[in-house]
Parts: sequence; structure tokens; C-alpha cells
Amino acid sequence: MADNTLSPEMTSYFAGAALGLVVKERRRQIDELGYTEDHDDRHGGEELASAAAFFLVPAFVNQDVCTCTAEYGLIVQSMHELIGENAWEGIHRDDYDNGMLRSDVGIDTRIGQLVKGTALALAELERWLRARDLRKRLEKG
Repeated sequence: MADNTLSPEMTSYFAGAALGLVVKERRRQIDELGYTEDHDDRHGGEELASAAAFFLVPAFVNQDVCTCTAEYGLIVQSMHELIGENAWEGIHRDDYDNGMLRSDVGIDTRIGQLVKGTALALAELERWLRARDLRKRLEKG
């Protein structure tokens, strides 16, 4: 049986490559899309976490779910649609309709999804860290 264990150097290489992709995507989100701290801080309802989950959830988890709302009653929709709606309006239409979340996507497409989702999770983490810092400063008076 072949030993598929990576050397410490290769493990570091892949970790660095992954972090580099995420940092590049986060910079793109800020510089090209305008997802600055001010923008992100306006998403206090954990929309960024929902958006991250939207891209990180694997396609095989994208089962139909049933939700009940006071406004519409019983709704059946895919898990990605449900998560996408909690991120912000349009995310599931923009990304679901273009085939990005199908189970038959290629490896590079899936890597792109993971990078985008991780960058969004990073944005949410940054938002929470800023909120914690603000709370501490306010408590000190």
C-alpha cells in the first residue's frame, strides 16, 4: 500500500497556497466589489456567515428542505436557496443558476467555491472581531 502522507514541506506549501488564494479573493471583494469594513459591518444579521455557508456546503448536502413562514406558509426549496436567501437577495439566483453549485462541477470550480466561501467567512470573522473590540472600548468608557 502506497504512503500518501505529504512531507511537512508539501503540507506547508498547500496551506500557503490555500491562504494565498483566500487573501487574494478577500482583496478582490474589498477592492473590486466594495465589500469594505463599513459595508460588512452593515451585515450584522450574519449574512456574511450565510453567504460563506452557501459556497462551502457541498452539493450532495443540497437537499430539498421544507420551511414554514407566516407570510408564505409551507415552502419547499433547496438548501442552497434557503442559505442564499439568508445571505442577501439574489445570491442563490446569481450563483445557483450559472451551474456553480451542481454536483458535477470540476475540481477548479469547487476550489473557487471554497475560496470564495472561506473569504466570506474571513470577512464575517473580521466583523465579529471589530464588534468585540468596539464593545471592549465602550465598556472601558
